[in-house]
Amino acid sequence: MDQDEFLDVVQRRAQVNSRDEAYTIAHATLSVLGQRIGQNEAETIASQLPETFANTLTSENETTEEFSANEFSERVHRRQIKEEHFSVPPTDRHVRAVIEVVGIITGNTVDDLRNQLSADFESLFEPVNNDTHHSDELTG
Repeated sequence: MDQDEFLDVVQRRAQVNSRDEAYTIAHATLSVLGQRIGQNEAETIASQLPETFANTLTSENETTEEFSANEFSERVHRRQIKEEHFSVPPTDRHVRAVIEVVGIITGNTVDDLRNQLSADFESLFEPVNNDTHHSDELTG
């Protein structure tokens, strides 16, 4: 999947109006995720992402920080609101949309990620859509 496809799916799932907003959501979420997970996990996920987002994930991964899902969401939201073109209020739906798209791309790798994080992160892995055929967006 290339960057344009990635952003298109994030934009639809996060229900934002522009590709710039989708980029901000993806960049903020993956930057903070890179702070939270181990280097091996980050590199495994990054190897399957478009290059820009792979670099975003691994560039924040020099040391693993332990923080809660609430802190994760707050950090993502702070990064989002710093962007001048980001005009919608940040929500956990944005985080969930990015994690869901990463899961579609990486398959079982997202399960490993889920297992690496504490139980309070579980809500961030809930699907944003009730559509169980979400991979159709990427194939057709």
